[in-house]
Amino acid sequence: MSLLQEQQPEVVALAQTLIYQIWEVRNRVVFRHGRMVVSEVLDRVKGMVTTCPTRVREGAPTSMAVWRRPPERVVKLNFDASFRDGKVAGLGMIARNHQGDIMAAATSYPVPIFSSLLAEACGLRWTMQLATELGFRRVCLETDCLQLFQWWQKEAVGRSYLDNIIRDCRSYVSFFDLFSLSFVRRSGNAVADFLARNASTYADCVWVEEAPDAVIGLINLDVIASRPSGP
Repeated sequence: MSLLQEQQPEVVALAQTLIYQIWEVRNRVVFRHGRMVVSEVLDRVKGMVTTCPTRVREGAPTSMAVWRRPPERVVKLNFDASFRDGKVAGLGMIARNHQGDIMAAATSYPVPIFSSLLAEACGLRWTMQLATELGFRRVCLETDCLQLFQWWQKEAVGRSYLDNIIRDCRSYVSFFDLFSLSFVRRSGNAVADFLARNASTYADCVWVEEAPDAVIGLINLDVIASRPSGP
């Protein structure tokens, strides 16, 4: 609890990542009869942290290491995709308000696709569609896929399959009174990541003002570690 209330985002991210990995192993032990290997947990934590360096190269977007609450009257939707077997993906989404309250959660599986980047783009389009169906009009979306974020920022859109998906996404923007897409580090996207990787368990579910019991612990960690953002 003390680490989660630190002022340094890197420390909070490390604590969240460690707790997240312990939670993952616990689920494997309880539900899949796996075993706890401390060195494996530490190696996974090290791998996740080193993929999110604290120093951001020049020209790259500044990203958050922890989940942050959105401004008042804005719904934040974190989404992620889990690409598996080279042919299908699972999608996960969690929507929360400025108090950290759950507004909605969702999963989609299977999504036929042939690359991880396309899976992330499909996740963006799916999340925007869900936001409109749920009646959210002031939204900020977060992805931990830097390539997708950079593609979204491109002014010119070509004719590739990915460009077509991005074009579809841009057509949804007009449905919102406020819209933004930001890049967040994986440690700040843990709930959506969990839902995406376990989408086959829930398979095309939508929860309104609630979420699966398996992610409540992660959601609580986000709320504890978060600090209200400015307008």
